[in-house]
Amino acid sequence: MPSIRDIEASLGFGSPTELYLFEHGEDVYAYTSSSKRVLHTDGVIYNPLPIKRDKIQRSQQDNRNRLQIDVPGDSPIPMIFRNKQPKKHVTLKVFRFHRFTKESWLWFNKEAELPGEFITIFSGEVVQTTWNNTVATLDCASVSALQRRQCLRFGYQAQCNHHVFDELCGLKIQDWQEEVTVTSIQDNGFTINVTGLLNSNDYYKGSIISKNDDDFRDVLSVNAGVITLFSPLSDLVIGDKLKITKGCDRSSAACKSFGNFDNFFGFVTIPTDNPFV
Repeated sequence: MPSIRDIEASLGFGSPTELYLFEHGEDVYAYTSSSKRVLHTDGVIYNPLPIKRDKIQRSQQDNRNRLQIDVPGDSPIPMIFRNKQPKKHVTLKVFRFHRFTKESWLWFNKEAELPGEFITIFSGEVVQTTWNNTVATLDCASVSALQRRQCLRFGYQAQCNHHVFDELCGLKIQDWQEEVTVTSIQDNGFTINVTGLLNSNDYYKGSIISKNDDDFRDVLSVNAGVITLFSPLSDLVIGDKLKITKGCDRSSAACKSFGNFDNFFGFVTIPTDNPFV
């Protein structure tokens, strides 16, 4: 039997089928461009889905290494991006094999295709989703682009380099939370009204709000019980209990208000005069 390289190079043998493996945390979504289900060598069954992609390019310019995939707008992957950027990464691997190398299997009384040799043609991450009527377009960045992404680093700046409540900050988030109740939801969840705030508006400047101690959002502003969020909380309904923290704008004054100035990692004595100007 010809190898997959022979088939790829041939003019008549090729009958390509592609497999798309999406992983979001512990959730796995497996789809195929085939009209039949495919049992892959990883033991995962790939289900048929109307799916179309653009051309995969190889370039030293990261913006050209992106891949766009069209899927039904109500399928599980675009729904993850429906209201917000997901907390966990959505990774993607695309495999290709040829029906010329497959065998027929019966799986749950339905025919499935079992690929023999296969190649990986793309590996990366879904970074955003856009909708056009009933079609969703997944914008995917390659692994090479992700590896070149600039990482966070300490800077010579007046603001603290730590993030509030992280390991280097040292504060425990549970010690600075208070519970509030949602009374109304506006602007598709970007604005919510709550009751139960115990302090002035300035107290919550730069605060964090959470649902079930799991789904966290940055608070942009608080004004007399009206909270504006950076992005909506998932599945929020009126009556939900939320927890909001004391705010931190990462200034030395904010750190002192927490009684945590010993862990402050900013530079408050940066000269303001430029001798070259």
